Amino acid sequence: MQRVAVETRYRCQAGKGVQHGTTAAVLSRKRSVSCAAMTTHEPLPAVVTVDWLKDRVPDVKLLDTSWYLPPMGRDARQEFAAARIPGAQFWDIDGVCDPSTDLPHMLPSEAAFAAAADALGISNEDAVVVYDGMGVFAAPRAWWTWRVLGHSRVAVLEGGLPAWKAAGLALDEAAASSDTLTAATAAARAASSSSGNTKYKA
Repeated sequence: MQRVAVETRYRCQAGKGVQHGTTAAVLSRKRSVSCAAMTTHEPLPAVVTVDWLKDRVPDVKLLDTSWYLPPMGRDARQEFAAARIPGAQFWDIDGVCDPSTDLPHMLPSEAAFAAAADALGISNEDAVVVYDGMGVFAAPRAWWTWRVLGHSRVAVLEGGLPAWKAAGLALDEAAASSDTLTAATAAARAASSSSGNTKYKA
């Protein structure tokens, strides 16, 4: 297969110090934090709390990475469109993925991942916090994807959207456009199937 080089504002840094282990170990409550000021390039722990996030929403990139099994009878996009943490954008783990396989949410190419991050205005230096509508279900998968593809400043929100709601914090209930729901997926798929140039250099 011919390799396609594309450009985006996001630069992948795959293979830089990603440590492997069980999800349980990585997402241990012992590594969550609830205080301490965040600096521009401060590494994030694997897990952050609602108390930590509530005062830092303007300083991070929030991604709703919700995904549900069919028997659950829930629609991640509809739920995001109805209510989300203010400032959150939607990241579909089955949209930003490897389109060459029918297996669910397989890792995307660097080019597709970078295009998706770029579409959401995320740079390599940004602090990214991922969450889901179950609490901790799909978010660890999204966290792992970002880490594998070189983004060290990414964390899972402990308890996810249910914890945010339980704390009585504000939700954004303004209608979300279809473009908002599909921005990352559309960019990833375009990068996977097109030889056109963007700002990212693979």
